[in-house]
Amino acid sequence: MECVWHKVLVFLIAAGAVVPLTKRFRLRAVLGYLLAGLLIGAWGLRLIVDAEVIVHFAEFGVVLPLFLMGLELNPRRLWDMRRINLGAGIAGKSSRVCSMPKALAPRSSSALLISNGKPLPARSISQ
Repeated sequence: MECVWHKVLVFLIAAGAVVPLTKRFRLRAVLGYLLAGLLIGAWGLRLIVDAEVIVHFAEFGVVLPLFLMGLELNPRRLWDMRRINLGAGIAGKSSRVCSMPKALAPRSSSALLISNGKPLPARSISQ
């Protein structure tokens, strides 16, 4: 069994090597991270093939930006924008419910169930 720190090192080296190359070609860093993942993943050099390790890194990659946004969040401004945020949430949910084609779910209850599950990532559905 490989050490977790070895996999962390592989992630960091791949990102540290590929992202500056994409920046040099005036491309976004996100594309560099995507290319680094392709390079070290199961369809590339196969340096990282364990899905559980990738999931843990992905969860950390989602939580860290949310934490940073929370540090910068002004509760007073959020309270002032409550009507806009509520309206945007209702509009987003109703657009998902209304966009479900009847061909995929002939019954309306099935369409509602499918449309509500559509934005959820596969990891949260499988648990």
